Amino acid sequence: MSAGRYRFTRPFASGVRIIQFAQLFWSVAGSGTIVFNKDERILKPNQIALYLPGMLHKWYTRSKSWDFYWMALDGPLAAVILSSFGLNAGIYEAGPCPIGLFRKLIGTRLNPGRRGEIQASMTAFQIIFRAVLRGNRRRDPMTTMAVEQIHEYWPRHDFNIKSLAGNLQADRSTLSRRFHKALGIAPSDYLSHLRIQHALLLLHNSNLPATEIMARCGYKDVCYFSRLIKRATGQSPRQFRAD
Repeated sequence: MSAGRYRFTRPFASGVRIIQFAQLFWSVAGSGTIVFNKDERILKPNQIALYLPGMLHKWYTRSKSWDFYWMALDGPLAAVILSSFGLNAGIYEAGPCPIGLFRKLIGTRLNPGRRGEIQASMTAFQIIFRAVLRGNRRRDPMTTMAVEQIHEYWPRHDFNIKSLAGNLQADRSTLSRRFHKALGIAPSDYLSHLRIQHALLLLHNSNLPATEIMARCGYKDVCYFSRLIKRATGQSPRQFRAD
């Protein structure tokens, strides 16, 4: 939907309103107060804060100055995409802000066509992945390596959890248990969500044939791909694209 960078000096307070989009803040320097309903929480550097659609939007500076990047995600899939990676409304440890990715996302406003929409969507995904990955880096090295490999190899149809475990020289059940403990989601579901969300973005924002989108997202079976899309959206790929 949009993205930017804010640098405020105290005192500054946002307007108070109910938002119909998701918004992510990634704090760089200083600190601010994020209000979740009536709960006030402090957002510090290397942390992200997340609002979901339908929430009261209210925040204000806490330190002398506050520097953060932000992005807003619109559309019916915004909350689904975030929740599929274990992110709900709240504040999370995320590591240093990926300023280069945010600048790239902000730059996509110069290309407002379909190509720009796809590029913006993919960049936003990378930011979300970076937040999830860095936030869990200290918890489990195996999970960190697994997530990195999933992000690298997910488009390949021959890549699955069995091959992932082989690459890591890990027992598959041990990998699944540690991955779920760190991220709250099974590695197979993580891989599936990643592929499906990219497929939905391409179906919605491109004219590529569904068979090509299927192939780009690591699938070989048309019927299986159609079932996954229908399970995620309640519609066939053609119906989802028509809407």
